[in-house]
Amino acid sequence: MCGFRTNYIPSENLRLRTYKRISSISNDEEKLDVRKELEDRFGPPPSSVDNLLEYAVLKSMSERLRISSIERQGSKVAIRFHPETPIDPAALVSVVRSRKVIKLDPAAFLWMEVTRGEQLSAAVRNVLLSLRGKG
Repeated sequence: MCGFRTNYIPSENLRLRTYKRISSISNDEEKLDVRKELEDRFGPPPSSVDNLLEYAVLKSMSERLRISSIERQGSKVAIRFHPETPIDPAALVSVVRSRKVIKLDPAAFLWMEVTRGEQLSAAVRNVLLSLRGKG
C-alpha cells in the first residue's frame, strides 16, 4: 500500500493537499521537512508514507536527468533515458562498469538487477546519484 491510510490523515481534503505537497518535493531536505511536519501533526508516519516521500525524491532526480521512465520487472529495473538526457556518457559507462548486474541496451535502457535483500529505492537512488556524478 502506498500513501495515507484514512486513520493516519482522516480528512480527505487534507490528504489531497498533503499528496500535492509531497509531489512538489525536489530533494532530501524538503523530504525531511515534510516528514517532520507530518510527524508533528499526525504522529509517526507509516512506512507507506516514508516510501511515498522517497519516491517523490526519486521522481525529481529522474526529471532532472531527463529519464523517461523507471519500471520494475520482477527483480530487474529498467531505466529509460530521454534522447536529450544531460547525462555524461562517461558517467553512464562508469555506472555500467560499477556492478555486474547493470547493463545498457541499444534501446536506451539501463537494466539493473536488484539483489535479494537490497532495497529497490536505495538501489535506484544510488544509480541516479552516480549518473548525475554525485555517487
